[in-house]
Formats: sequence, C-alpha cells, structure tokens
Amino acid sequence: MNIAAALSASLDLLRGGEQWPNRFDITPRGVGRSFLAVLLTLPCYYMGALAAQQERAEILGLAGREAVAWEPFFFIFGLYALCFSGFAYGTSRLLGRMDIFNLWIVSRHWTVLLLMLVIGFFSTLSLVGAFPYGWVVIIGLFIWVSIFLTDIYLIYRLLNLGWIWTILLPCMIQGLGFAILLAGILKFMTEDI
Repeated sequence: MNIAAALSASLDLLRGGEQWPNRFDITPRGVGRSFLAVLLTLPCYYMGALAAQQERAEILGLAGREAVAWEPFFFIFGLYALCFSGFAYGTSRLLGRMDIFNLWIVSRHWTVLLLMLVIGFFSTLSLVGAFPYGWVVIIGLFIWVSIFLTDIYLIYRLLNLGWIWTILLPCMIQGLGFAILLAGILKFMTEDI
C-alpha cells in the first residue's frame, strides 16, 4: 500500500485536478486499506482534543494539564469517523449507485486523513507552546469547511444529483457525525471515567 500516493491523489482532488479518480486504488483491497486512513485520523483528533484541553486549563487557571481519557475518546471519534462510511453505503445502495461507492469512500477517507494531518500537526505544535491555540481553532474551522466542500464536490462529481441533494447530503453527513459526537459526549460526561 502506498500511503504517499493516496495522499497525493487526495491533494489532486482538493486542487480540483481531473486525474484524481484514476489515482485512487478502488479495488476491494484498496477499499479495505482506506480504513487505515480512518484509523490514522484518530490520533489527529486526539491531539486536537489535548490542545483544547490544555488551552482550557490555562484559561481556567488549573494547576496541571488534565488528560483526555483516551478510551471513550477513541470510541466516540471512531464511530464519528466511520459514520460517513455507513452513510455512503446506505446512500449508494438506496440510489442504486454501488458503482461509485468504492471511489467515493476511498477518496473521502484519504482526503480527510490529509486534512486531519494538518490539524494534528498544528495541535501538536500548540501543545509544546510553538504555535498559538487561537490559530489552531481557525485552521480547524478551515479544515472542517474543506471537508464539507469536499463532500459537496464528491457528491456532485460522483452521484450527479441536483443541487438540492448535492448540498443536503453533506449536511446530513455532518449532522449524523455531530449527533454521534454529542451523544458520546453526553454519555461520557455523565459517567465517572
């Protein structure tokens, strides 16, 4: 598996290049390997959470750095990261467009990893005091908008739906993801972990 080639294809997708569909491995083996990209996003999310927790501790004047419990964090964000895959499968099946499922899921998985590596990098710099956390938040918002626009672009290119569905489906993807995050946060905030 060539991770660099997948990330390069993702960069081509983000730049609006025309060759990105041919550069991803959309074989069944490639689809399975794209879930490695989903797995690799989790440490990036975790670094972002640690940076946010450190900033919170500094603002509130707390003595030490509180750790983010990694077990519930990885469970919640694992579900969050996988919710797109389930949504894409259900949508492809419902529309009778399983022919585009592999390309849709593989390209989105690797592109999200590429974008999350950026936020993971800047979050890590923030943790060691080499980058201001306020800028991490701005970059994080830019990354979220980029993922949302990538979803719009992929649905436009692959599903050829009208504009209403091209906008509505990414909203549904984000809404499902946020619902999972909120449910997980509410569940684990009410328990002693």
